[in-house]
Amino acid sequence: MAKLAREHARAVNGHESAVIADHLYNFCITSLAVRDHVSEHLGLIGDEQRRARWNAWKPPKEVLVAHAIGNSCKHLVLRDRRSGQVRATIDSQIAARPTRRHYASVNDDGTPRQWQVPSVAFVIVIEGMEYDLWAFMSTVREFWDRVFEGESIPYEKLPHRVHLPFVP
Repeated sequence: MAKLAREHARAVNGHESAVIADHLYNFCITSLAVRDHVSEHLGLIGDEQRRARWNAWKPPKEVLVAHAIGNSCKHLVLRDRRSGQVRATIDSQIAARPTRRHYASVNDDGTPRQWQVPSVAFVIVIEGMEYDLWAFMSTVREFWDRVFEGESIPYEKLPHRVHLPFVP
């Protein structure tokens, strides 16, 4: 879970498209790995056991999209194990738009300081609905928080809907 938090912070604090995309991709791969680790921790060995528990957790579309992105690192296409047919995926896209981030702080002498940094805003579009990067990643992390708490799996809960460390 700490790895998810770090990739979340790195993606949100990134200013270059490639850096943000790399951390988003790492975040999605990590979320997929969390699913596998949780399944192993709970002793869910067979596909049917794993599928039943996964369905019981009711993952939101954001998690399914994150896992489709994460799975793309291993597979050119995803196929149903029984039929061999290409699996249908959720209609999703990622768009990057140039923007400027506004920052404010207080100087050592107590006077306010404000500045802007050229940046890129990533938007994830899922079935026609837009999610900013922060909301998308927060939803995935909140899902895993609920799973860990619901399954009584101990972990260090880290903040994500509040301030994350700024890395200039």
